[in-house]
Amino acid sequence: MNFNLSQPPSSTPCRFVLSILCWLLCAVALSAQEAELSEAKWIATQQARLRDEFEKTDSNGNGSITEAEYQKRNAGLKVLKRDFRLFDFNGDQSLSEGEFACTPGVIHRSLRGPVPDPMEGLRLAAVDALEDSFEQWQENPALEIDSAQFLSNFLKSVSPNGRYTLTTQQIRMADRNGNGRINRDEAVQYLESQLGLRDLSSRLMLREPSGRVLLYHRFISHDANQDRRVSKKEFLDKMKRKDAAEIFQQGDIDGDGFMTIEETAHPRWIGYMDPIMEFRRMDSDFDGLVSLEELKRETPKYRQSLIPQTLPPFDADGDGKLSLSEYRLSLMANPICPWGALRRDANRDQQITFDEFTYGDKYHCHLIWLFYFSHFDTNDDNALTFDEFQFKKIPPLSFHRLSLETGELELFFENETIPHIGSPAVSPDGASILFDGYGSQGIRDSHIYRMTSDGKNVQKLVTGLMPTWSPGGKQFACSRYEDGSTVWLMNIDGTPEKKISEGWGAQWSPDGKYISFVFGREIRFYNVETGLLRFLLQSDTHDYRYFFWNMAWSPDSSRIAIKCYKQNSNEVDIISFNTKLGEDIDLRVHLTTEKNPEADLAWFPQGKHLLITMRDPERQRNLPYKLSIAEGSEPQLLEEIDDDVNYNGATVAPNGKYALFPTRRQP
Repeated sequence: MNFNLSQPPSSTPCRFVLSILCWLLCAVALSAQEAELSEAKWIATQQARLRDEFEKTDSNGNGSITEAEYQKRNAGLKVLKRDFRLFDFNGDQSLSEGEFACTPGVIHRSLRGPVPDPMEGLRLAAVDALEDSFEQWQENPALEIDSAQFLSNFLKSVSPNGRYTLTTQQIRMADRNGNGRINRDEAVQYLESQLGLRDLSSRLMLREPSGRVLLYHRFISHDANQDRRVSKKEFLDKMKRKDAAEIFQQGDIDGDGFMTIEETAHPRWIGYMDPIMEFRRMDSDFDGLVSLEELKRETPKYRQSLIPQTLPPFDADGDGKLSLSEYRLSLMANPICPWGALRRDANRDQQITFDEFTYGDKYHCHLIWLFYFSHFDTNDDNALTFDEFQFKKIPPLSFHRLSLETGELELFFENETIPHIGSPAVSPDGASILFDGYGSQGIRDSHIYRMTSDGKNVQKLVTGLMPTWSPGGKQFACSRYEDGSTVWLMNIDGTPEKKISEGWGAQWSPDGKYISFVFGREIRFYNVETGLLRFLLQSDTHDYRYFFWNMAWSPDSSRIAIKCYKQNSNEVDIISFNTKLGEDIDLRVHLTTEKNPEADLAWFPQGKHLLITMRDPERQRNLPYKLSIAEGSEPQLLEEIDDDVNYNGATVAPNGKYALFPTRRQP
């Protein structure tokens, strides 16, 4: 075939292609137009049906329906009596056409109503608070406020403890046009999104006038990569129904292989929950109320965890039952967040704070979180006990003791008032144990505690972490958040002797001569006798980017073992090195792993093995291992252990008879 590039191409193929494109564009436009016409026709048909049904039921033609007239409709008498009372919203003993439009079976659920929404009271209260905070908006609605200032004030006001984090994502959500300013309309829409009434990205309202509520949490959950649309794969991964592919196809209105929030919200798809129909279904005795027995009997198993959070908490009038408006205000009827997933007591203080109650960055609903949190917080102490709100209790951290002679393992110490404990250190005479611990205030409020070797007589000594005994048992060293990250020498009663240096993770040598600690990428020595500081492992003598705390001296004080991160890698090395100043450092790598062993490790009494704890992939938790320091050795899992316990470090008593493990029991 000969292509003559000197001649211009024929225009016929171009005209053909243009004709095809024009036809396709026209077809798409006509298809969209037909869809709109079809939708409009369907709505008109529904409205005509409503008018016809109302006129037929209103037998005396006075423009309202009495209970007697309503009872002539085609349904059971008990159902009709209940529904009449349920939808007579103004209590005038008759149904207007608007109230009649809310009753079931007249028109499609999406066109029902409008049904009075109990959430509207919250919205109006939020707008009133906005007007009170920014009085100038009342006088000048066109006024704009700096977006960062607006959000900072808002987030601070909705946090019970006054702490908040302002992100660029939050600013972008509120300031949609990106001009750095917020006008009143934007502010109101932002408040609506924070109440779970509106999706701010699409401006879509999540609650229909019909009373239906978009299953917003389901869309967010299905959108695994958070790109604001759900692919077919994401949908099928979550929707475990035989007809899931068909359901997705029905929801993917434009056929592009994705479902947007707008497509999810199509009134005739399955994207909505209908609390009104749910309420009617649960009301099995037709009294217009839902009792606890009815709630338990009619609630699906996967939602049973919500029952204690529904009744009695939302029984506003205290009659022991839920009215329709009370029910619609509850978590169970407001599916914008995955309320059924029990909140975790992350800090183990046996209560839920506001931060623990919230649902993370996927859901931007601070105001509704605050409303529900405050609603459950009946004693107004800014925390929820288990009596106020059921949550997932996390046991406090504990110590387990393993006999190295018999292999017997026992739960040795646990105290709910000190939910976070660690770094146990047994005194040289074996009579006492030092450890660190803290509560809900966090690690910077950690204290050193002392108890007898039987786990009793616990005393709080001083603020600090990672205590380490002097060989004589009269003093200890520790790390403290005092003037930065510092290492201190303390008397046994907890009174400070002196600050040694900046640094972290102090450990006293068994021979009593040195206190070692980490300083950046260096290991330093403090000479106890002279008070001089020396560099043992300097940053230019190794290739590690990070040394961890709780290094361990060998029993003869000749070597130190420590966990460290390798450069440009997630791999961890367990190494040891010679501690004799002036001699070759003799750095040896005993283990390289991505199983992230705990930093708190120990030597066995003979000095030939290390006791470490690291993750077991099969059991999905940290377990204790014995690691020989001989070259080419592999860690060996200890026998006679409880593998339902998570082991978070280890120490060996000076007499070598037992090991102590900071542990986390399974909930």
